[in-house]
Amino acid sequence: MKRVLISVEGQTEETFVREVLSPYLSDGGIVLIPTLVNTKIVKSGPNFKGGVVSYGKVKRDLQRLLNDADAVAVTTMYDVYELPKDFPGYGRCLGRPYDKVACLEAAFAADINHRRFKPYLQLHEFEAFLFVDPAQTGQELGLISQQVESLTHIRAGFATPEEINDHPQTAPSNVC
Repeated sequence: MKRVLISVEGQTEETFVREVLSPYLSDGGIVLIPTLVNTKIVKSGPNFKGGVVSYGKVKRDLQRLLNDADAVAVTTMYDVYELPKDFPGYGRCLGRPYDKVACLEAAFAADINHRRFKPYLQLHEFEAFLFVDPAQTGQELGLISQQVESLTHIRAGFATPEEINDHPQTAPSNVC
């Protein structure tokens, strides 16, 4: 089995990797191991996890994961939305959304500079997937009709689910 370590920014992404991607890829001999970003390490008690609060913390986590010689690859599952300002390429990767993502991934890979590191940055928040088809989301999650109506109402205000996350008040993680 080939082990791939995935640094994820939140519990939603961790669950997605563990419950959706892992079973799908395990038939091909690939084991995915999601790891939440450590945001604060304490000497006694549990560490704080989740969210990309600073690039320095992300880089330390990735270097720790890259020290695992049994892993064939290390990747990420982070939203581009609200990346910290100290992220590689943050100030110079501008332009069209997909070009921006490609530029940020290239700068990220260059900064980590490890042959087993393959960065993945999502253009939009993972939670935007919930708005692709609110009725299907409601069925899969066992939502009541009022919750489905709420998702449908939010979705109707935007041309695409990706547009929902254009500022903090409308970020999918805040309206779900």
